Amino acid sequence: MVEEYHKALKTGTGVEDSQLERAYRIESLVAVLATLAVRLLNAKHLARARPDEPVDAAVFGLEALALLEGKFGRPPAGWTHRNVLVGVARLGGFLARRHDGMPGWQTIWRGWHRLLWMCQGVELLQQKGKRCG
Repeated sequence: MVEEYHKALKTGTGVEDSQLERAYRIESLVAVLATLAVRLLNAKHLARARPDEPVDAAVFGLEALALLEGKFGRPPAGWTHRNVLVGVARLGGFLARRHDGMPGWQTIWRGWHRLLWMCQGVELLQQKGKRCG
């Protein structure tokens, strides 16, 4: 589990690619990305341990599930842990062919990053009427 966490942190979030030179900046970045790595590790673990269990929409995010559903359609079995992880990875370039297996950290991270940007875009569009100027 520790090795998977480090792989999520290094390969998934790309913490080594940050090119920060000051120690306090690196520590701040690692603090934020470590939380994200744990969340991604938890999602991958649940997709393996309990793949057919439904995802709690309130925990994962209603907006995120709605965006995944709009992009790929609703899975026949509903949003399970495996379907959510594969959907996120598909946003990152995972092809999800029959014999591809589970997605890797890089596609999961790229998909998660894109999903967060999409959620932020939806939030900004909903606030459009509330902004001045």
